[in-house]
Amino acid sequence: MNKNKEQGQDLNKGLTAVSKCGKTLSRRTFIKKAAVGGIAIASAAGIIKAAKTLAEAEAEKREYAAYVHDELQQDKIMKDKKYVLMTKEEKEEMLKMFADNYKYEQA
Repeated sequence: MNKNKEQGQDLNKGLTAVSKCGKTLSRRTFIKKAAVGGIAIASAAGIIKAAKTLAEAEAEKREYAAYVHDELQQDKIMKDKKYVLMTKEEKEEMLKMFADNYKYEQA
């Protein structure tokens, strides 16, 4: 009987045991540790999700700022351009260039 008590086993209840490192284990201890572990995992997942959301929002802001900057540059370029009519000679020259470079390719 002493041998069983030294190993941490209660013969009457059977609920406690001693691990190899000498700590007493029970169902209640196991449940407490499992609950703490679950809370830690849930907390870590929440923090990761919040960080990911923040990073995505920041990236979206940068993309929008780049888009607005590019749009403003294009507007400025288009304002500086003027519509110029082609002369008849320029049109004929362009048509001749297309006709000379046209190749009959079959797919």
